[in-house]
Amino acid sequence: MGNLPSSKCRTTPNFVTTQRQYEEVTWASFIEMIKELNKKCSRVRNEKGNYICFALDKTCQDGVFWKNKAKIKCFYINLESLVVSSNKTLHLREFLNVYNLQKDATQNQMSSDMCSSRYILDETADSDGLCCICMENNNEVLLPCLHSFCMVCVAQEMEFRPQFCCPVCKTRIEHPLKNSWEVADPPQPSEVITYLSKLCKN
Repeated sequence: MGNLPSSKCRTTPNFVTTQRQYEEVTWASFIEMIKELNKKCSRVRNEKGNYICFALDKTCQDGVFWKNKAKIKCFYINLESLVVSSNKTLHLREFLNVYNLQKDATQNQMSSDMCSSRYILDETADSDGLCCICMENNNEVLLPCLHSFCMVCVAQEMEFRPQFCCPVCKTRIEHPLKNSWEVADPPQPSEVITYLSKLCKN
């Protein structure tokens, strides 16, 4: 019922990617980041056997404008059935945010929590998965800064603030609803196998 974020939200570190980091990352280091995340996340599964997997879109390649065109597929996959419960295409800045989140979590010996989808999707929620602003509605959207809220609170923030900023980390976000992540209809297991097989061959 309260209008202020919970104590958990107030202590959430700011994992926003700096402009300098974006400018300095190279194609080679970017590829190594994907490999590093997959290596760490593949070892950590939740109670249902689900884990997170990152894959570079097969249309992406090194070049002058690779940073603008880079697309990284993020899957939440069940190890045994290969069923994907959610997926998203990340741009480079979003991926670097995830990488920074993982790096900080590892330094604080929290890699197990980081690699679970609940940490990434609901890191700002309370124990019941409620929006940490209104404490009434379920989290419905995940912003590019990796903080999630209900649709109503995000819409209200947009209405009363000329320039939208995340209520938690204060990151400025253009078109927050357009750039947010809503859980999509999962692809079939056969589609996952085919997609990942193609990525391995390329």
